[in-house]
Amino acid sequence: MKNITCIVAALFSLLFVGHSGFAQKLPQEKALLWQISGKELSKPSYIYGTIHMICSEDFFMPDNLKNALRNSDQLVIEANIVAPDLQERAAKMTAITTPLSQQFSAADYHTVDSILQANFKMPLKAFEYIQPVVLLSLAAQKSFNCANPASYEITLAQMANQQQKKIAWLEELEEQMDYLVKSYSNDQVIAQLKLIDKDKDQTARMVALYKQQDIGALYKEIVSADHMDANAIHWLLEVRNNNWVNKMPEMMKNNSCVFAVGTAHLFGELGIIYQLRKKGYTITPVLN
Repeated sequence: MKNITCIVAALFSLLFVGHSGFAQKLPQEKALLWQISGKELSKPSYIYGTIHMICSEDFFMPDNLKNALRNSDQLVIEANIVAPDLQERAAKMTAITTPLSQQFSAADYHTVDSILQANFKMPLKAFEYIQPVVLLSLAAQKSFNCANPASYEITLAQMANQQQKKIAWLEELEEQMDYLVKSYSNDQVIAQLKLIDKDKDQTARMVALYKQQDIGALYKEIVSADHMDANAIHWLLEVRNNNWVNKMPEMMKNNSCVFAVGTAHLFGELGIIYQLRKKGYTITPVLN
C-alpha cells in the first residue's frame, strides 16, 4: 500500500506545473500560506502551496499552517489520495489494453528498457500494460535523493483525521490521471526519460526555493522546465485551476477550509491567487 501511495504521489508531482504571467499581477511576497477573506465569507479560509514529494530531511510543517488547520473546519486536497480503495483504483486507472511493445518503436522500447534497467533495475516488460505516463512518476521519484519521499498531502490528511476535521478534494483520482494522459504523448514520455540524469539538479533547486517559500522564483524554475508545452499547460494548469476556482466559493461559504495544492497553482494570471482576487476575495500572505 505504501508503494502505491508513493507512486500516486509521484504521479501528482507531474501536475506541479505553471504558466507565465504579467509580473504586476502576481503576488510578490514569499509565502506558502495565504488567507482568503472578504466577499460572502463569514470566516476566513486558507490556501497552502505544497510540493507533492520531498525528502524527510527537507520536510517542514510551518506553525502558521498548523494553526490554520487547527482553526479550520475542513481540509481540501487535490484528490483523495488517502482513499481506502486507493490501490484498487490506482491499478484500474493506470491499466491499458494495448501493450507498450505495440505502442513504442523497437528502438524506443529498447531505449526505455535500458533506462529502466540502469536506474531502477526493472525491465520495461514489467510495465507492459500500464499507462506510459506512470514511467514519468518513477523518474520523478528518482529525482529525490531518498528512498521514500514524504508527502505534504498525506501528512496534512493524517493531521486532519487526528483533529477530526472533514477532508474533501477538488477532483477525483481518475480525473488527474486523465489530465496526465492528455498532457504527455508517448514521444514526450520517452524524451523526458532521456533527461532523467538532469532531473536531480532541477529537483534540488526546486526544493531549495520551496524551503525559502519563494513561490515566484519556484514558479519561474518550473515554467523553464524542458517538459512543458502549450498542451500540457492547458490540461494540467488552465483547465484544473479554472475548475478549482469555480468550486472553492461554495466550499468556503459554510466551512473554513484549508486548501492544499501544488505551489505552482498559486502563481501566474491563471493561478488561484490572482483568479480569486478577480472574483472579489481578499488574498493576503500569512507569514510565520
